[in-house]
Amino acid sequence: MNRNARRIGGVGILTLASLIWGLAFTAQKQMLAHMGPITCNCLRFLLGAGFLLLLALVRSLLSGKGGRTLRLSVSPAELRGGVLCGLLLFAASLAQQIGLTESEVGCAAFITALYIVIVPTLGVFLGRRVPLGAWLCVLAALGGAYLLTVVGSSPASDGIGSVSALFSAIGSARLVFYFGDALVFLCAIVYSFHILTVDRYADRCDGITLSMIQFAVAGVLGILPMLLFEEVSLAGVLGGLPELLYLGILSSGVAFTLQVLGQARVEPTLASMLMSLESVFGAVGGALLLGESMNAAELIGCAIILLAILLSQLVRCEKPPL
Repeated sequence: MNRNARRIGGVGILTLASLIWGLAFTAQKQMLAHMGPITCNCLRFLLGAGFLLLLALVRSLLSGKGGRTLRLSVSPAELRGGVLCGLLLFAASLAQQIGLTESEVGCAAFITALYIVIVPTLGVFLGRRVPLGAWLCVLAALGGAYLLTVVGSSPASDGIGSVSALFSAIGSARLVFYFGDALVFLCAIVYSFHILTVDRYADRCDGITLSMIQFAVAGVLGILPMLLFEEVSLAGVLGGLPELLYLGILSSGVAFTLQVLGQARVEPTLASMLMSLESVFGAVGGALLLGESMNAAELIGCAIILLAILLSQLVRCEKPPL
């Protein structure tokens, strides 16, 4: 496979992952009616790890390795990378969930989207060259995220019917910071390190094995805070079972594995922009599945993010050798 075809394949894979994550917002909203956010994260990660373990064992059986016996092989790089990714994934999800209890939704969503800028900034310190064109696309995507999350959630954005009304809504939108926002910002930083860690190990690890280990680590680490801070009941788990299956199997098991496979083909800067599409798919999914309306600011924000990603395809960011 030539380089361009490989890159296009990576774009498609990460876009599919973002679609699954975006639709997961709807499942998360419905699932939180049955259980707490920490319980939701812990169970979905454990379910994702179990699903991928089963998938890895079946793949081993069908491949004929080891005399058609169920056998799981883990390399030192996969173990090391999976543990690191699991620690970062647990820390990012826990910081976000706790932060959301004291943060406004629009502000929290925008702060989380800051990883669009944090990833290439950290990449510079790691020796990656980020062209000017890529920085412009990054800033455009961040601006689109601001319109989609902060401006779109403000009362002034309702009933926008002209360009002047749009600028008025932008001018009146305010980022009101609470203590929880600091935790959400910490989530954005940690998740940026997660993206860069996946980029480091994606080329030399099996995607299924790496994802399985990271979910096992994140899930096990979530058991203690789940038992300490939330009430877990069988009735709650059964009540949210359809959403849990989506979040555990598709949003975790499938989508994060797609992230590993996709990041092996594209550079981190582009990957961060592609993964920000989850906010676009989330807004569209809320409108289609939950009957939520999208105002003009949100629609324009979605369009800007999409345009920034399309333009970023004209820019090449080199991945240095590992």
